[in-house]
Amino acid sequence: MVIDHSTGYMPMGSGLLGACGRLYEQIACRMVRSTGAPFYGVSAAACRWLHTFGITAAGTMPNAIDPAALEQEAAHAPDWRAKLNLGDRKIVLFVGRLIPEKGAGLLAQAVAQLPGVVLVAAGSGPQQQELADLGAVTPGALPHDAVVQLLRQADVYCLPTRYAEGFPTTLLEAAACRCPIVCTRTAGTEEL
Repeated sequence: MVIDHSTGYMPMGSGLLGACGRLYEQIACRMVRSTGAPFYGVSAAACRWLHTFGITAAGTMPNAIDPAALEQEAAHAPDWRAKLNLGDRKIVLFVGRLIPEKGAGLLAQAVAQLPGVVLVAAGSGPQQQELADLGAVTPGALPHDAVVQLLRQADVYCLPTRYAEGFPTTLLEAAACRCPIVCTRTAGTEEL
């Protein structure tokens, strides 16, 4: 069984590197398809993406989480609001790779205009310093229990992605933590 989590080619920039990446995905998909394994997508958008490779998905197999397990994780996590010295400011939380396609840079610019509000951008990537320069708190990649605790303490979770998301698990986790969600309408996020 193969479960596809994407809805587009992995961004690798334009030019030769991007062309090589697309060719690699085509060849890898062809090889896996030759095994006869059934393909599933984590969203209807991911199933549609499989058609690019001549594959008809056997069905949709959405990402899932265990809310009770999240509750247990959060119970043992430190107080990240205190640990990051956030005080009583409103928290806008972003969790993911800090790359342009995920939209954290634009989000940091917007949040910087709001008094009494701070962006916590949990993750690592080439934009980490840029986000910090814009006033975001950038703790780097965090363990899962820390992310869950931050979701419980955040005032809103934002995912302004332009990336080919299949169905982001962080949206499910935010909902389970009762954290309001703001996200762009791209691929799998439209199905939430």
